[in-house]
Amino acid sequence: MIVDNYKKIFIEEREDMSEIRELYFDRLEGMNYLLEGSVSTSQLTQQKRANLSAKSINSHYTIPDNYNSNKLFLEAKNPITVYAYWEYTFDKINKAAFSAGYEDIRKVNLLLRIYDLTEGNNLEDYSNLEVSFADDSCYINNLKQGHKYLAKLGVVDRSDKFHVMIESNQIIL
Repeated sequence: MIVDNYKKIFIEEREDMSEIRELYFDRLEGMNYLLEGSVSTSQLTQQKRANLSAKSINSHYTIPDNYNSNKLFLEAKNPITVYAYWEYTFDKINKAAFSAGYEDIRKVNLLLRIYDLTEGNNLEDYSNLEVSFADDSCYINNLKQGHKYLAKLGVVDRSDKFHVMIESNQIIL
């Protein structure tokens, strides 16, 4: 008796499922008719998924062009090369230019000064690399393995005094 009831329920559910499947197939056929000669339904589904995921990723995870901060970083690329990257605010460059005696920011030359701190915190051993306002990174090559380095980005005034805008982390190659 119980088995017969289960069989009856199973058959009814199976018939309901068949009706549902038929409805879905009818809808799919209608969509195929609309899409005939262009894109298959599986391709359309893949395109929709790709567009939705791209939109959701872009709307939630956009990377800003800048972070409105004043920072300079050094990272080792290999035993003799360092990658330097930086960001500074317009206010920071204006203050540095003003303290260096410049009235027109277009006449300012930015300088990346690289210090070799291997012999203690001796800020007398350095080399200069001129950079432009458009630059935000560079590779510093031909450094010495095992040496400790620090970089500062700044402006040089007319009397060759260096006005620091931002200072990097120290790095040992």
